[in-house]
Amino acid sequence: MKKKNLIIVTLLILMFLFIFGSYKLIEFLDFKSSISNLEEYNMIPENERLTYKQVTHKKNKYLLVGFKGNNPTYADNVILLEKNSKYYVLEKITNCDIGNETAYFKDGSFYIHCTGRKANIIQYELDNKEVKKSYIELNYKDVPNISQLHLFVNNVDDEYIYLFSYVKNDDTIAEGQKVKCSLENKKCMYY
Repeated sequence: MKKKNLIIVTLLILMFLFIFGSYKLIEFLDFKSSISNLEEYNMIPENERLTYKQVTHKKNKYLLVGFKGNNPTYADNVILLEKNSKYYVLEKITNCDIGNETAYFKDGSFYIHCTGRKANIIQYELDNKEVKKSYIELNYKDVPNISQLHLFVNNVDDEYIYLFSYVKNDDTIAEGQKVKCSLENKKCMYY
């Protein structure tokens, strides 16, 4: 009876290993085919990077890398997926100056303001190798003293996006550096 139980346990272990191995092989082949259409990126040297943010989301490592592009006024950037020490381009963001303070990551999304560009916040939602781009158009009517050209994204929660600017339109007015904007109605207010 013991020999029969030992054979059954051995067969169950072998079956489990076969199923697990098959699953991992399918996962690997699926990953290989899914990134085959992505452009591989050669990481630029650290001293040439203008921006560098690295985040992990759903077991994937993503990087936001900025560099001096072809336009002398604005920089270029890429959102990369890192797999097996290789980098793959998910999104190219051209002519957009991004600093570590103008890009914020939360819950699978980069929230970015292009310095020198008016007002809009761009949201890049990451899902494995897919990127969904959308614009958050905010209403700055009630916050006239904040510079819409020089916004930093400080935080994002379920209700608000929090922005900051070192530049005010009128330095004689105390308020104007910090605003929070409703993600529901898009209205901004000082805080």
